[in-house]
Amino acid sequence: MLKKSLRTALFSFTAVGALSSSQAFAQATDAAQAAPAAASAGGGLSDIVVTAQRRAENLQNVPVAVTALNQDTLGNFRVTDVSDLTGLAPNLQILSQGLQSIPTISIRGISSGVSNNSVDPKVGIYLDGVYIGRSVGAIFDLADIERVEVLRGPQGTLFGRNATGGAISLVTAAPTGEFGVNAYASYGNYDAFRTRVTVNLPALGPLSVKVTYLHDQNNGYMKNLIG
Repeated sequence: MLKKSLRTALFSFTAVGALSSSQAFAQATDAAQAAPAAASAGGGLSDIVVTAQRRAENLQNVPVAVTALNQDTLGNFRVTDVSDLTGLAPNLQILSQGLQSIPTISIRGISSGVSNNSVDPKVGIYLDGVYIGRSVGAIFDLADIERVEVLRGPQGTLFGRNATGGAISLVTAAPTGEFGVNAYASYGNYDAFRTRVTVNLPALGPLSVKVTYLHDQNNGYMKNLIG
């Protein structure tokens, strides 16, 4: 009787396992068939191209802890200068040192922001691949940025010795080679006014040029009772 009950329980367990496997295989097959259809219909995920290894490649193929922020994301979070990037990537904090142009950048607990010119920073900032050598003046307006890449961890192999904590790569938008004008304006509290105008000029052979003008001002939130 005991052997018969054990045999019945084992058969039931095998049947349930086979049924679950069949359902899982059917779901996987349906998903595999639906993925190309969704991608062809425009509903698939587009490739994210980054230059974290000094060459353009798919973000999924980069063996680096990198966070890429495109132009739409920067606009949605209203990123107007370097300090606004804080919190948009894991373990990234950017604070000013009293003077708005001198940041303290921290990635994975490694801080960089000494105003002494004889001290090298530990987090490298790059604008179109050009290294910004000192922390003084490293907080600046982002006028026409196409993409921001935050690389966490030591990046000395590709970005140099001053990237112990990580690197922040700012990539400006390239000229389109076709004539076009893009204007943006906003108004806020304390008479804050910000406007940006970008003009793309027609290409002259292999040469493409564009001009961007940015104006940002506000009246502050304190009154000088002495002056």
